Amino acid sequence: MRDKKLSDEVQILERLPDGCEVDAYKGYQGMADQVSLVTVCNPETGIEQQIPRLTVYTPFKKVK
Repeated sequence: MRDKKLSDEVQILERLPDGCEVDAYKGYQGMADQVSLVTVCNPETGIEQQIPRLTVYTPFKKVK
């Protein structure tokens, strides 16, 4: 089974705590699109905004 499919099955992203940074290799392209958003309120301005709960870093695939 491929790594990405296995990580989807065992729900790796859902198990990680908020605010984590994830370094993944090229096989995990598109993982950043699966991260859910969290609503955060700025205490100084009172403005609410949605931000990803995790930061996922994956290298870009080289075009053939």
